[in-house]
Amino acid sequence: MLRGFVATLLLSLVAFGPTHAADQDRVRDAVKSGEARPLAEILPRLRDRFPGQLLDARLDQGGGPTRYVVKIIGPSGQVSEITVDAKSGVVLGVR
Repeated sequence: MLRGFVATLLLSLVAFGPTHAADQDRVRDAVKSGEARPLAEILPRLRDRFPGQLLDARLDQGGGPTRYVVKIIGPSGQVSEITVDAKSGVVLGVR
C-alpha cells in the first residue's frame, strides 16, 4: 500500500507538468541544503497516522520554518491538511 501512496505522489507531481517543475526544483534545493528532508521520508510516517489517499503535497517556505503541507483524503472521505516541519518531520498541525 505504501508503494501505491508514493506512486500516487510521483504521478501527481508529473501530471502537473512544467508549472510545478519550479516547485520540484525548490524541494530538491531545500533537501540538498539540509533545510528539508525528502518527502519520501516524511510520507511513510504520515501514512501510519493518517490512512487514506494522497491528494497533494507542497513545500511552504514562507513565514517561519520550512514545512510540507500534505492533503490526504481518509477512508471516510474527510480531507485532512497536515502541516509537517520539513526538517524534523514533526507534525505541526492538522486541519
